[in-house]
Amino acid sequence: MAQRLKKQSTEHDEAIRLLAQSEFDLSRYDIRTNPGKEHNHEIDGQWPDIVALERRTHTVYIAAEVETFDSVTPQEVSQWQDYASLGHHFILYVPLGSCSKAQQLCSAAGIKPDELKWYSVVGGIVLTDFC
Repeated sequence: MAQRLKKQSTEHDEAIRLLAQSEFDLSRYDIRTNPGKEHNHEIDGQWPDIVALERRTHTVYIAAEVETFDSVTPQEVSQWQDYASLGHHFILYVPLGSCSKAQQLCSAAGIKPDELKWYSVVGGIVLTDFC
């Protein structure tokens, strides 16, 4: 996990909250989050930022990681690899403008997220799309 300054940590946690509320079908999934240093829901000893459990079966379906500008770095790649290898649908969210860097890092490490998406928080609303 990246060591973030307080401002980036606040932005990171806000992005997690907004993505958890808007990116997932809440009629299909129960969403758990692990913002900051919180450990609310783990998957095999790992703590991705967002975990989506299928409501009907309560099994993990999605593991999502949210990065900030300061955390799209080679130091995070091993964590992405861990999440990608969990055997669940893995979504990597990076800030708008960070797609190329994230794609290069993933490619160099042989990581294939199921979805690589950019996000941007504007006025308390999160916008997303595929990289």
